[in-house]
Amino acid sequence: MRTYTLENCLAQRTDRYPQAKRELTRRWLVPYAKPGMTLVNVGCGAGDFNAVAHAMGLNVIACEPDPAPFQVARDEAPPGCEVHNCDLMGLAELGV
Repeated sequence: MRTYTLENCLAQRTDRYPQAKRELTRRWLVPYAKPGMTLVNVGCGAGDFNAVAHAMGLNVIACEPDPAPFQVARDEAPPGCEVHNCDLMGLAELGV
């Protein structure tokens, strides 16, 4: 499993490429996502897209296996956003 450093995850907050990916993903979701729906964010890093999805009115269940970015994502999670320190299989084991 490849892990990213916390520095990398935090650097993505100001890097234009990840910012553009978040915006393109948000635009792609707009016609489909309805407030109250749940978005599962697998490999959420420091949780930047969690806030974007929450602002769209979505409930967010996120996971990040790398402990340092997970901690940031959990600490900065918007209300109603669940963040788990696991991968996709871990979410399945939690019954998500």
